Amino acid sequence: MILSIIRRVLAGLRWATAHPKTTGGLLAAGTAGWVALCFSLGYQIPSVDRHPSWQPFPALSNPQLVIEKIPDSIFGPRFGHRFPYPTEADTVTHYQTFNDEDGPVPVRGSWELYDDHRSLTNLRSVGFQVTENDFDSDVHFHLYIYPGNSSVTPDEPWNPHFRTFGHEYLELNVGGVKAYFKEADVPIVGTSLDDFYQYNHPIRRQDTLFLRYGLSNTNYAIYVR
Repeated sequence: MILSIIRRVLAGLRWATAHPKTTGGLLAAGTAGWVALCFSLGYQIPSVDRHPSWQPFPALSNPQLVIEKIPDSIFGPRFGHRFPYPTEADTVTHYQTFNDEDGPVPVRGSWELYDDHRSLTNLRSVGFQVTENDFDSDVHFHLYIYPGNSSVTPDEPWNPHFRTFGHEYLELNVGGVKAYFKEADVPIVGTSLDDFYQYNHPIRRQDTLFLRYGLSNTNYAIYVR
């Protein structure tokens, strides 16, 4: 489908070059076709930040909510009996796959992200704002070299597309008192909620929320002032 559209656009441009009297109209049609192709590949129109005053975590928009960093040296002795650190069962390890002559080989990544969204009852995403589109040709080649011969073959089908990034806006709620923050450069197909682990689930204003933020592996206590 995509290759067919590209062939038609290129054929139209060649025809326009050969017929300059109608070039203006055809260029307009070609431009429209190119725009349609971009949108079919996932391009999204960037826009201005809807909430420029919101800051990345741990900054919160509501001064009623106090957020305190708790070093591991303090969190363990003081809260470890109530809130054990996330275990391997609570996290997901990301793998990259590389091909060699024996086939695909998974290689463990160097980072772990929390993958228990169901526990994030006091955190939720409230929307995305597209800020950037990166085109990815998705042409991945692997060079196979044999004695006296070499060949290049694609590892997987060609799937050109746009990788879209932007701001994700998030809401934090402690006993009905809400605050907001945002994370930047988030892929629209993902979510910043992967970076959080919630130890408890407060429902009253008198309760304290305990979180672990994965990007810095830091524990926080959040409560109403």
